[in-house]
Amino acid sequence: MNNIYDILNSSVGKLKENGSYRVFNKINRIADRFPKAIHADSKKEITIWCSNDYLGMGQNKLVRHAMIDAINNFGVGSGGSRNIGGSNSLHFELEQEMADFHKKDAGLIFPTGFSSNDVTLSCLAKLLKNVYFYLMK
Repeated sequence: MNNIYDILNSSVGKLKENGSYRVFNKINRIADRFPKAIHADSKKEITIWCSNDYLGMGQNKLVRHAMIDAINNFGVGSGGSRNIGGSNSLHFELEQEMADFHKKDAGLIFPTGFSSNDVTLSCLAKLLKNVYFYLMK
């Protein structure tokens, strides 16, 4: 195995052999019927219990209409990270609402839980001496 194609193909093969190769389910959520969805291949109705949308806010009519209003007013997409493309005023409003709710001076929103953990751990590693992180398998 000398070329990159063979190396990558072998690696994918090992993932498939040991059962850790990911195959994503094709599902379409049903608006106003949380946690119901349709499995796109079988067309069967299913229930999604493993969602980050555990409160069903992604299906809430008020939230959906607020998103439509925001899209109509501001368009879609950020154009880049907040550092590069700036932040919409709605981001600042949400951060202040969160801070007020939690009785804090300020709030900071992240696009994902992963990115918030990434930033938190990176900052801790820089600020604290002799901090080690171990990958749990």
